[in-house]
Amino acid sequence: ITAATETCPVAAMADENRGFYAVQFHPEVMHTPEGGKMLHNFLFQVCGCAGDWQMSTFVNDSIRNLRERIGNRKVLCALSGGVDSSVLMAVAHITLGAENAVGVSVRSETLSADECDCAAAIAAERGWTHITVPFNEFTVPEFTENPPDRCYYCKQGVFSRVFEVASHQGITCVIE
Repeated sequence: ITAATETCPVAAMADENRGFYAVQFHPEVMHTPEGGKMLHNFLFQVCGCAGDWQMSTFVNDSIRNLRERIGNRKVLCALSGGVDSSVLMAVAHITLGAENAVGVSVRSETLSADECDCAAAIAAERGWTHITVPFNEFTVPEFTENPPDRCYYCKQGVFSRVFEVASHQGITCVIE
């Protein structure tokens, strides 16, 4: 820990040996001087954003973008039950039709069972085709050795299950 405040016990930290540095910083809050300007510069000067995105055209733009990228292929959508994957699944369902959009969730030992249940509930409520498959990351030696990059091995295993489902279903396009 390299910095702390009364309200933030870990305001900054570092691991010099590995070259990792972190700072707790929120330019979006009102009390950050010039926070809006920092965000503006980051978005438009550093990232090169155009600033032409509009919420009112989001759905139609997303549908057009998905159609351009996928065409008429069937897709398997990795569905966690969170907002991002649920919106992607909804757009795929609208764009490609119910017969061409399948959701898949992976139930594992370390991922929240609530997330998987939520994904299944959302899919059922929306009428989406949904598959839940198991994965036990504790069978992966690289994961159980608990290295710093264990999350990589867990995600690799989860996505290998997703791709197995895609292959079994004859689907060549996985979205997440």
